Amino acid sequence: MFSNRDTLGYGSIEVRHPRGDEGHHELEVDADSLSEKSVDNHRNSLTSTRRLLGIVGGVCLLSIVYSVAIRGHGKVTSGGVHYDGTMVDEPFYYKEQTLDHFTPNKDEAPWAQRYYQDDKYFAGPGHPIFVIMGGEDAVNGILYPFVSKHLAKRFRAHTLCLEHRFYGKSKPLKHPSTADLRRLLSPAQALADAVQFIEYKRKQLGCGNKGTKSYCPVVTVGGSYPGFLSALLRIVYPDVVDIGYASSAPLHLYSHRVNKAAYFEKVTQVAEQASRGCAGAVKNALMDVTEKLLASKRSVAEVAFDLGVCVATIPDYIMDNEIFQQEIMMVVSTHFAEYNMGYYPPGPDQDLVQGCLIFQDTKSSSEQKVSNFLRLREDFDECFDMQTELPPGPNGTISASDWSGVGDGHSGYMWDFQSCTLLPECGMSDASMFPPRPWTIEWETQHCQVRFGVEPNLRQLVDEFGFADLSNVTHLLFTNGINDGWSVASILTDLSESVKAINFVSGAHHSDLSHVDLSEHDTEDIKAGHAAISDLLHDWLNSV
Repeated sequence: MFSNRDTLGYGSIEVRHPRGDEGHHELEVDADSLSEKSVDNHRNSLTSTRRLLGIVGGVCLLSIVYSVAIRGHGKVTSGGVHYDGTMVDEPFYYKEQTLDHFTPNKDEAPWAQRYYQDDKYFAGPGHPIFVIMGGEDAVNGILYPFVSKHLAKRFRAHTLCLEHRFYGKSKPLKHPSTADLRRLLSPAQALADAVQFIEYKRKQLGCGNKGTKSYCPVVTVGGSYPGFLSALLRIVYPDVVDIGYASSAPLHLYSHRVNKAAYFEKVTQVAEQASRGCAGAVKNALMDVTEKLLASKRSVAEVAFDLGVCVATIPDYIMDNEIFQQEIMMVVSTHFAEYNMGYYPPGPDQDLVQGCLIFQDTKSSSEQKVSNFLRLREDFDECFDMQTELPPGPNGTISASDWSGVGDGHSGYMWDFQSCTLLPECGMSDASMFPPRPWTIEWETQHCQVRFGVEPNLRQLVDEFGFADLSNVTHLLFTNGINDGWSVASILTDLSESVKAINFVSGAHHSDLSHVDLSEHDTEDIKAGHAAISDLLHDWLNSV
């Protein structure tokens, strides 16, 4: 059996994948079969042995309710939430998108890329176009009402929201192989998609050439990975994109200027600030559970039942308590990461604080604390469904290429692939409140070889696009919530008069680009930031 080995600080843990190394070569991916609907089918494939263990463990599953996990850094989902809570505009499809921008083949047909638009404020040629970048999830409407309802209104602009290739309905190929994904699923291809789409929309809207009164300056906008893409568009294609607005964009992570453990250390720091004593309570409980699991002679089903896990949902590759411990700790850390990203506006009702309070309950055992934390979401009233953390496809594991969380469903599969190639992520050090698990390129490489038959290339993006040095870049804005774990990997200071950073002490993950509209609940720093962003864009648009 092929195995991954990872040092947790107390020995080497072997993760046995469900298939051997002979099975990874050229996986053909049915994009439809990896949709969220396939999660239920995946659960139905659980072996009769698992079902029997569920009965032995005394678990009666009345129902299994699932939801798509929110990814990390990916982290707050990229789509599906509209500023007024309703479905707004119908989607449009750009049907002439190029399949491969770098090795074009006349025999390869163009494909249809989904996008949304809002032109209610657009005053015609000569006015700006805001292009909101989609990322590692489906886009089911226009994101970021601060852009579509406020900035667009002030600047009489047209708003577009473009879905990322291979996510949601934007599927260049219906049945891509891993070789297809290696060629076609990359930030470079996504950037080229945006450039071709922008030029198409400029022409469609009747915009003139740069320097004329009818020219339509383009401002790209994005948060998290899409924020990274927004910044790259301004860096790489300055003749097409006039201004880049990048929120919570982890450029330093991808240029390797930040320690891989810094992310979860920041999550720990914010949790401690949110509820004094949280970090120690979490660490003590998790280390206690870890020690008990590794020393236990009981079956996986029995120890899982004690932690409130639905036994019938334990993935097949988890065959002993060492692997179970590794994966359940990964689930706890990714949930804390998710709650950290959503910690805005800060307050006692936020999930981050509620999760801390669960671990700070002195009347509960360590096992009860973990169980209660896993079921913090109301989705899991009876027990916790591990399948909601498992990306589909052969050799899928909860500890995937992005340790801040991959999630299940089609998007989880595609993000696991992307993180396996060019977008390395993060690990847990002893300074965090989680059991130490250092990220290593050896672990990542082995996981990615077994999963997709690929190897991560850590330097390719920064070497190709040169974003480690922004000295020659202009009209680029970075915004950050200081409570966001990803702020440690973002640009926090002005680099020049035209590469600016605006930070929010009360902000979390791209809080300035919230999926809900501006309200009286916004903190004063976010309100002031919105005004500052609007004024800065006004000055830059005038200079364009």
